[in-house]
Amino acid sequence: MLNQLVAAAMQYHPSVRAARQQAEQALARHRGEAGFFDPRLFSSVGAAERLRGLPGVSDQVSTPDESVAFEGGIEKAFAPGFYGGLSAAQRQRWDAIDDQDIQQTLVGAQLRVPLWRDFGFREYDLIDRQALDLYLAALGQLLARQQLLRFDVTVAFINLQEANALRQAADSALLRVQALLKEAEELVKHKVVPEYQLNQAHLEVSLREEELFGAVEALDTAKLQLRRLTGIDPTPEMILETPQFVRWAEDVAVKEDVESQDAFQGRGNWQEVRHLLAAAEARINLAREQMKPDVYLKASVSWQGESTDRFIGDSALTSDDEPGAAIQLIYQQPLGFTRERARVTEQEALVEELREQQRNVEIDIKVELAAAMVAYESARQRLELTIRASEAAQATLQAESERFRLGEGRSRQVLDAEKDLTTTIRLQAANAARVLRAQAKHQFEAGYTGEDKRVNP
Repeated sequence: MLNQLVAAAMQYHPSVRAARQQAEQALARHRGEAGFFDPRLFSSVGAAERLRGLPGVSDQVSTPDESVAFEGGIEKAFAPGFYGGLSAAQRQRWDAIDDQDIQQTLVGAQLRVPLWRDFGFREYDLIDRQALDLYLAALGQLLARQQLLRFDVTVAFINLQEANALRQAADSALLRVQALLKEAEELVKHKVVPEYQLNQAHLEVSLREEELFGAVEALDTAKLQLRRLTGIDPTPEMILETPQFVRWAEDVAVKEDVESQDAFQGRGNWQEVRHLLAAAEARINLAREQMKPDVYLKASVSWQGESTDRFIGDSALTSDDEPGAAIQLIYQQPLGFTRERARVTEQEALVEELREQQRNVEIDIKVELAAAMVAYESARQRLELTIRASEAAQATLQAESERFRLGEGRSRQVLDAEKDLTTTIRLQAANAARVLRAQAKHQFEAGYTGEDKRVNP
């Protein structure tokens, strides 16, 4: 019954649904990082006359001087850490040979290898690791909201049973004082007891009616709270009779030997902070990686054919051979790392902040776990005492009622005994609820480990 309500709440409640979508967003971002290995296409068309390239600031790909060109290429990153590319170009060179235009056809391949910064695609690995940790943090947040919702639904269900038990207690108390009033009226009629003893009975009937109205209101409120969490209107089958409610409290058990580390790892909020911490550490390493100089090794091979009368060139006119090759070692470095150093400082501070948050979560879990155990043990003892007190109060009421029928007692004494019985019944319901809430709290703080000991109605 309770498990069904929890399952319904997981599908209904906006907080969990929103967290689930946040996890989907983080997963999409993580999967998107694989786009680093998607091929990249380049194409251009242009013309140039008296072109003067500017070293260090001009684009590496440019139209040759005194020509019109159609150029294109494709490049892709490959594990374990290099870029491979293919390219082709068709150009018309103006006045290239004896004032004649020539057609120039070029095809080639290039290998580019980072040797210092981003060696082995370390930047991609760190970005991907950060995205994965943020996804795992989102899953931790989802788990935290699911666990909190489960706890809230459990407490709302317990509160509903407690409210119903108190409503039943108020109803029974009203029936008892109404029966006492009727009996007192009969005894007054037969001159067994004086008439003034009816006054207190009338008073108690009015008070019990008022208490019943309050109990019914509390029960309706408890139903609304459960509906708010689950989207389900509680049915009569979901509401336990008082003896069932008390037996449920007597049967539950708490796993006493929960290790702190197991409780930490079972809690969604601890997992969230742990993975946020890992993501921040990845950002620190990424910023440090970006402070390294860019050193690339580039190697290429090419074939170039030329012709004065055909569109596709197949001869060497401006060079002595069609095949060609090149190898370059390129070094680049900013003259300052203001932005990168600021990022490192920022992320280092964030790491320390998250470590303190993690420590705070651990302290809270330890304290709340111990407090829940104390509350559970105390509530168990109080429940046992109120069960015995209820039995004694029942016997006392029976004895005082018999004395009143025989004219040996007063209505006040019967009403006092009835109040004592009602009080013990209410305390019994309240302590049963305390036991169940403490057990639910202990389970929540332990990350719902050891569920084999959990007893549900």
